[in-house]
Amino acid sequence: MSRAVSQPGATSTRSTAPVPATGGIAQTPRETIGQLVKEQEEAYKKQGLHEYAYVKPLTKSSEGELAVHRSVSTGKQYVVKHTFAFRIPGSRHREPVVRPYPNESWVLHNLVLPHPNIVQIYETTRDRDESGRFKIWMEMADGGDLHDQLNFWYVKKRSWAPEVFLLHVIVEMMQALAYLHHGLRGTANGKWTQDEVYNSVIHGDIKLENVLLRWTEIPIGGLPDIVLGDFGAARLAGDTETDLLPGTTCFHAPEDRAITGGQRHTKETEELYVKASANRTIAADMYSFGQIVYMLASKEFVPREIGKDPSDIRLCRDFDMPEVRELIVRCLAVDPNERAQASFDETVGILPLVERVRKARDERIRTRFPLDSLEWKNPPPRRMRRFRHTARLSLHDD
Repeated sequence: MSRAVSQPGATSTRSTAPVPATGGIAQTPRETIGQLVKEQEEAYKKQGLHEYAYVKPLTKSSEGELAVHRSVSTGKQYVVKHTFAFRIPGSRHREPVVRPYPNESWVLHNLVLPHPNIVQIYETTRDRDESGRFKIWMEMADGGDLHDQLNFWYVKKRSWAPEVFLLHVIVEMMQALAYLHHGLRGTANGKWTQDEVYNSVIHGDIKLENVLLRWTEIPIGGLPDIVLGDFGAARLAGDTETDLLPGTTCFHAPEDRAITGGQRHTKETEELYVKASANRTIAADMYSFGQIVYMLASKEFVPREIGKDPSDIRLCRDFDMPEVRELIVRCLAVDPNERAQASFDETVGILPLVERVRKARDERIRTRFPLDSLEWKNPPPRRMRRFRHTARLSLHDD
């Protein structure tokens, strides 16, 4: 799989001109990126469809049917998204207009290099039997998603997310957004580098269901990796020639709502939704992320009212840390120009605050036992549970 060349049929007027790295932060070593690319390629070696067995279906998404497949030779599992052929917004054709390539594949193949907090995509193939449909092979996030995990705690365990998990979500999601928006890569010991060149990408649909959980051999503090998935609404920042829709309505930013007027997405309002998407900046992602942290810290299953002044937010006493409150307030700023960025910008950069959150998380990991495997809807595989009692020692020291 080549990451430097567009996939077959991926024609687009969008520019992929990379952004040069800024000064003041060490450049990511090319060897580091090369190793990440190598690891991704080794994680998936196509051996022919007959070498993969169907395991089970997953919840259907708005873009296609999802299923788990297993390699017969290695036992490794993958998620395969079988995309729908659908009408491009604004098209007058009654029949589905075939996209040249799925947007998610185009973005992850061409704009984004491998990152541990961003879902890995391995291959995209055309469906020879159904015109306009594709199969996207991607990594299996075996811990499920944040929505289902919160629901499991609330319904099955009659509890809520532990404080250390909230802090972990903040740290790892900010690592994903810092890379996606600014080419910044964080490490376990709080050091940051910036890729020599990078593409600033807007995710466009950050919500609980698209925050994935993935178990690793030696998890940080016995916690799953947090992975940002579903790039179906993603695009290059600054690209206003788009036919994409701006994600899930209840996670829209105030500037989205100002264009759509809060109206439901229908054929009549579709042009407004496309306009809202074209108007988007990376600030919209930060607002959606702020909603997720607010929901976790307030024990609410619904986002805060869009555009409401965040200065009076009420958080659960267990989670009302100064750092968490400040992060939510800054991410939910109504004015996108005043909203937090996942960067070290002197005015709106929030990564120094995130480093304080990282230290708070690490301190709790060092002084408390990891969560029991029964606390997870999708617990770690048995081979990983032997690390559970030593996982709190897996962090690098500052």
